[in-house]
Amino acid sequence: MSVGIVSIGVLLCIALVLVLALVIQSRRREDDVFYYDQSEFGVSSGSSPLNLPPPPPLGMLPPLPPEGLPAGWTMEQWEYYGAEYLRRRNEP
Repeated sequence: MSVGIVSIGVLLCIALVLVLALVIQSRRREDDVFYYDQSEFGVSSGSSPLNLPPPPPLGMLPPLPPEGLPAGWTMEQWEYYGAEYLRRRNEP
């Protein structure tokens, strides 16, 4: 009878250790999600998407070319890159 009680106690201890290990591991994963070093990904602190200037107001967008938007482009892309596209297109 005492062997059964001891084995149940050992199994409960093992289960407790496994549960604690899982809780600690899940907390580490949460920390990794919110606190990572951006330099690992080649991102400098000054080039974060949150630091980019907002797009120009709609009235200040570069004019669309006569043939319309370039193939595969969206208006959002045109807002950000349209002026550069026109500049490169007009370069000799």
